[in-house]
Amino acid sequence: MEKLLGEYFQSKNIQTPPIVKLAGHSNNKILGFPVNHTEDAYVLWEQLCELTYITGMWPVLLGDEENIRHLDKFLAYFSMIDVKNEIQKSRSIDLGVWTAKRALRVIRDSFFYNSDPKQGVVVSDLPSIGNQSSIVHLGFFPVKESFNIPAHVLFGGSNDCPSPHVHCALLKRWKRIFDADVLSITQEEICIKINSPPLNKRSAQNLSEEISLYCPDYPDDNIPKVTDYFTGITYAQYLVIRWVYPWDRVIDPE
Repeated sequence: MEKLLGEYFQSKNIQTPPIVKLAGHSNNKILGFPVNHTEDAYVLWEQLCELTYITGMWPVLLGDEENIRHLDKFLAYFSMIDVKNEIQKSRSIDLGVWTAKRALRVIRDSFFYNSDPKQGVVVSDLPSIGNQSSIVHLGFFPVKESFNIPAHVLFGGSNDCPSPHVHCALLKRWKRIFDADVLSITQEEICIKINSPPLNKRSAQNLSEEISLYCPDYPDDNIPKVTDYFTGITYAQYLVIRWVYPWDRVIDPE
Protein backbone atom coordinates (compact mmCIF):
# COMPACT_ATOMS: atom_id res chain seq x y z
CA MET A 1 0.00 0.00 0.00
CA GLU A 2 2.78 2.44 0.95
CA LYS A 3 4.59 1.97 -2.37
CA LEU A 4 1.40 2.15 -4.44
CA LEU A 5 0.33 5.39 -2.80
CA GLY A 6 3.73 6.97 -3.35
CA GLU A 7 3.79 5.92 -7.01
CA TYR A 8 0.30 7.26 -7.59
CA PHE A 9 1.15 10.64 -6.05
CA GLN A 10 4.26 10.83 -8.24
CA SER A 11 2.13 10.11 -11.32
CA LYS A 12 0.10 13.20 -10.37
CA ASN A 13 3.29 15.27 -9.98
CA ILE A 14 2.90 15.42 -6.20
CA GLN A 15 6.24 14.91 -4.51
CA THR A 16 6.12 13.42 -1.02
CA PRO A 17 8.66 11.84 1.33
CA PRO A 18 8.61 8.03 1.54
CA ILE A 19 5.31 6.78 3.01
CA VAL A 20 5.85 4.71 6.16
CA LYS A 21 3.89 3.41 9.12
CA LEU A 22 3.40 6.26 11.63
CA ALA A 23 1.30 4.56 14.30
CA GLY A 24 -1.21 1.83 15.02
CA HIS A 25 -1.24 -1.93 14.52
CA SER A 26 -2.14 -4.44 11.83
CA ASN A 27 -5.90 -3.87 12.14
CA ASN A 28 -5.64 -0.09 12.39
CA LYS A 29 -2.38 1.01 10.78
CA ILE A 30 -1.80 4.69 10.02
CA LEU A 31 0.52 5.43 7.11
CA GLY A 32 2.10 8.80 6.42
CA PHE A 33 5.20 10.95 6.38
CA PRO A 34 6.73 14.04 8.03
CA VAL A 35 6.29 17.43 6.40
CA ASN A 36 7.52 20.95 7.12
CA HIS A 37 5.00 22.95 9.14
CA THR A 38 4.53 25.76 6.64
CA GLU A 39 1.80 26.88 4.29
CA ASP A 40 3.07 24.13 1.97
CA ALA A 41 1.69 21.54 4.40
CA TYR A 42 -1.83 22.90 3.91
CA VAL A 43 -1.40 23.13 0.14
CA LEU A 44 -0.26 19.50 0.09
CA TRP A 45 -3.20 18.49 2.29
CA GLU A 46 -5.65 20.08 -0.16
CA GLN A 47 -3.98 18.40 -3.14
CA LEU A 48 -4.17 14.99 -1.48
CA CYS A 49 -7.80 15.53 -0.45
CA GLU A 50 -8.69 15.93 -4.12
CA LEU A 51 -7.31 12.45 -4.81
CA THR A 52 -9.19 10.72 -1.97
CA TYR A 53 -11.98 9.37 -4.17
CA ILE A 54 -9.35 7.50 -6.19
CA THR A 55 -6.93 6.46 -3.44
CA GLY A 56 -9.60 5.78 -0.80
CA MET A 57 -7.28 7.40 1.75
CA TRP A 58 -8.12 10.68 3.51
CA PRO A 59 -5.10 12.82 4.60
CA VAL A 60 -5.00 14.37 8.08
CA LEU A 61 -2.27 16.41 9.76
CA LEU A 62 -1.41 14.64 13.01
CA GLY A 63 0.99 17.00 14.75
CA ASP A 64 4.62 16.63 15.81
CA GLU A 65 6.68 13.62 16.85
CA GLU A 66 5.33 13.74 20.41
CA ASN A 67 1.77 13.49 19.10
CA ILE A 68 2.71 10.51 16.91
CA ARG A 69 4.37 8.66 19.82
CA HIS A 70 1.33 9.30 21.98
CA LEU A 71 -1.05 8.11 19.26
CA ASP A 72 0.96 4.94 18.67
CA LYS A 73 1.02 4.02 22.38
CA PHE A 74 -2.67 4.87 22.77
CA LEU A 75 -3.78 2.72 19.83
CA ALA A 76 -1.63 -0.17 21.07
CA TYR A 77 -3.09 0.06 24.57
CA PHE A 78 -6.69 0.16 23.29
CA SER A 79 -6.20 -2.28 20.43
CA MET A 80 -9.15 -4.32 21.75
CA ILE A 81 -11.56 -1.54 20.69
CA ASP A 82 -13.04 -2.23 17.27
CA VAL A 83 -12.92 0.78 14.95
CA LYS A 84 -15.71 -0.67 12.79
CA ASN A 85 -17.93 -0.95 15.85
CA GLU A 86 -17.36 2.73 16.68
CA ILE A 87 -18.32 3.66 13.13
CA GLN A 88 -21.43 1.47 13.30
CA LYS A 89 -22.44 3.12 16.58
CA SER A 90 -22.10 6.53 14.91
CA ARG A 91 -24.69 5.49 12.34
CA SER A 92 -27.27 4.47 14.93
CA ILE A 93 -26.91 7.24 17.52
CA ASP A 94 -29.87 9.59 17.92
CA LEU A 95 -28.22 13.01 17.87
CA GLY A 96 -31.41 14.69 19.05
CA VAL A 97 -31.42 12.60 22.23
CA TRP A 98 -27.67 13.06 22.69
CA THR A 99 -27.95 16.85 22.29
CA ALA A 100 -30.80 17.07 24.83
CA LYS A 101 -28.84 15.05 27.39
CA ARG A 102 -25.74 17.09 26.68
CA ALA A 103 -27.59 20.36 27.24
CA LEU A 104 -28.79 19.18 30.65
CA ARG A 105 -25.27 18.10 31.54
CA VAL A 106 -23.83 21.48 30.52
CA ILE A 107 -26.35 23.26 32.74
CA ARG A 108 -25.63 20.91 35.63
CA ASP A 109 -21.87 21.20 35.32
CA SER A 110 -21.64 24.81 34.11
CA PHE A 111 -19.04 25.66 36.72
CA PHE A 112 -16.76 22.91 35.45
CA TYR A 113 -17.18 23.92 31.83
CA ASN A 114 -16.17 27.51 32.52
CA SER A 115 -13.26 26.68 34.79
CA ASP A 116 -10.59 25.74 32.25
CA PRO A 117 -9.69 28.28 29.53
CA LYS A 118 -7.92 25.58 27.49
CA GLN A 119 -11.23 24.04 26.42
CA GLY A 120 -13.54 25.42 23.78
CA VAL A 121 -14.07 26.30 20.14
CA VAL A 122 -12.19 29.06 18.32
CA VAL A 123 -13.04 30.54 14.94
CA SER A 124 -9.89 31.09 12.89
CA ASP A 125 -8.75 32.38 9.52
CA LEU A 126 -5.79 30.00 9.76
CA PRO A 127 -5.67 26.21 10.22
CA SER A 128 -4.18 24.70 13.36
CA ILE A 129 -2.03 21.64 14.04
CA GLY A 130 -1.63 21.88 17.79
CA ASN A 131 1.73 23.35 18.75
CA GLN A 132 3.99 25.16 16.33
CA SER A 133 6.69 22.52 15.78
CA SER A 134 8.71 22.90 12.59
CA ILE A 135 7.92 19.31 11.53
CA VAL A 136 4.46 17.74 11.60
CA HIS A 137 3.14 14.47 10.22
CA LEU A 138 0.55 13.81 7.57
CA GLY A 139 -1.32 10.55 8.01
CA PHE A 140 -3.65 8.61 5.73
CA PHE A 141 -6.87 6.91 6.80
CA PRO A 142 -8.86 4.35 4.76
CA VAL A 143 -11.96 6.54 4.38
CA LYS A 144 -13.29 8.67 1.55
CA GLU A 145 -14.95 11.13 3.94
CA SER A 146 -13.15 12.55 6.96
CA PHE A 147 -16.01 12.32 9.48
CA ASN A 148 -15.08 8.73 10.48
CA ILE A 149 -11.46 9.54 11.35
CA PRO A 150 -12.09 10.11 15.10
CA ALA A 151 -13.03 6.40 15.27
CA HIS A 152 -9.71 5.39 13.73
CA VAL A 153 -7.71 7.35 16.33
CA LEU A 154 -10.22 6.61 19.15
CA PHE A 155 -10.42 10.32 19.92
CA GLY A 156 -12.33 11.27 23.07
CA GLY A 157 -14.29 9.54 25.78
CA SER A 158 -12.69 11.33 28.73
CA ASN A 159 -13.05 14.57 30.69
CA ASP A 160 -16.34 15.26 28.94
CA CYS A 161 -14.87 14.98 25.46
CA PRO A 162 -17.52 12.97 23.54
CA SER A 163 -16.96 9.35 22.56
CA PRO A 164 -15.39 8.60 19.16
CA HIS A 165 -18.73 7.57 17.64
CA VAL A 166 -20.31 10.88 18.71
CA HIS A 167 -17.53 12.83 17.00
CA CYS A 168 -18.13 10.79 13.84
CA ALA A 169 -21.89 11.34 13.89
CA LEU A 170 -21.64 15.10 14.43
CA LEU A 171 -18.88 15.55 11.86
CA LYS A 172 -20.99 13.61 9.35
CA ARG A 173 -23.88 15.96 10.04
CA TRP A 174 -21.65 19.04 9.60
CA LYS A 175 -20.24 17.56 6.40
CA ARG A 176 -23.75 17.34 5.00
CA ILE A 177 -24.80 20.82 6.10
CA PHE A 178 -21.59 22.89 5.98
CA ASP A 179 -19.25 20.70 3.92
CA ALA A 180 -16.92 20.37 6.93
CA ASP A 181 -13.70 18.36 6.59
CA VAL A 182 -11.22 17.24 9.24
CA LEU A 183 -7.87 18.91 8.59
CA SER A 184 -5.95 17.91 11.72
CA ILE A 185 -6.19 15.88 14.92
CA THR A 186 -3.66 16.12 17.73
CA GLN A 187 -3.66 15.11 21.39
CA GLU A 188 -6.11 17.80 22.45
CA GLU A 189 -7.74 19.31 19.39
CA ILE A 190 -9.54 18.78 16.14
CA CYS A 191 -9.32 21.42 13.42
CA ILE A 192 -12.09 21.32 10.83
CA LYS A 193 -12.36 23.30 7.62
CA ILE A 194 -15.79 24.77 6.93
CA ASN A 195 -16.07 24.85 3.13
CA SER A 196 -19.62 26.26 3.10
CA PRO A 197 -20.13 28.56 6.12
CA PRO A 198 -23.70 29.29 7.24
CA LEU A 199 -25.21 32.00 5.09
CA ASN A 200 -28.15 33.06 7.21
CA LYS A 201 -28.88 33.85 10.83
CA ARG A 202 -30.87 30.68 11.50
CA SER A 203 -28.27 28.20 10.27
CA ALA A 204 -25.53 30.20 11.98
CA GLN A 205 -27.38 30.04 15.29
CA ASN A 206 -27.97 26.29 14.90
CA LEU A 207 -24.29 25.67 14.21
CA SER A 208 -23.26 27.85 17.13
CA GLU A 209 -25.57 26.11 19.60
CA GLU A 210 -24.71 22.60 18.45
CA ILE A 211 -20.94 23.07 18.49
CA SER A 212 -21.07 24.94 21.80
CA LEU A 213 -22.73 21.87 23.33
CA TYR A 214 -20.28 19.56 21.60
CA CYS A 215 -17.38 21.45 23.22
CA PRO A 216 -18.39 24.25 25.64
CA ASP A 217 -16.84 27.56 24.65
CA TYR A 218 -14.01 29.69 25.96
CA PRO A 219 -15.02 32.15 28.69
CA ASP A 220 -12.63 34.80 27.29
CA ASP A 221 -14.66 37.30 25.26
CA ASN A 222 -11.53 38.53 23.49
CA ILE A 223 -11.10 35.22 21.64
CA PRO A 224 -13.10 34.76 18.41
CA LYS A 225 -15.57 31.95 19.09
CA VAL A 226 -18.11 29.84 17.30
CA THR A 227 -20.83 32.17 18.56
CA ASP A 228 -19.33 34.77 16.21
CA TYR A 229 -21.02 32.88 13.39
CA PHE A 230 -24.32 33.90 14.95
CA THR A 231 -23.35 37.54 15.54
CA GLY A 232 -21.87 37.88 12.08
CA ILE A 233 -18.51 39.10 13.40
CA THR A 234 -16.58 36.63 11.27
CA TYR A 235 -17.06 33.90 8.72
CA ALA A 236 -13.65 32.28 8.97
CA GLN A 237 -12.90 28.94 7.32
CA TYR A 238 -11.62 26.99 10.31
CA LEU A 239 -12.96 25.85 13.67
CA VAL A 240 -10.32 24.78 16.17
CA ILE A 241 -11.96 22.57 18.83
CA ARG A 242 -9.93 21.90 21.97
CA TRP A 243 -10.56 19.68 25.00
CA VAL A 244 -8.72 19.13 28.25
CA TYR A 245 -6.95 15.73 28.08
CA PRO A 246 -9.53 13.97 25.89
CA TRP A 247 -7.41 10.77 25.72
CA ASP A 248 -7.22 10.06 29.46
CA ARG A 249 -9.67 7.20 29.72
CA VAL A 250 -9.82 3.54 30.60
CA ILE A 251 -13.13 2.52 29.04
CA ASP A 252 -15.51 5.06 27.54
CA PRO A 253 -18.66 5.30 29.71
CA GLU A 254 -20.78 7.11 27.10
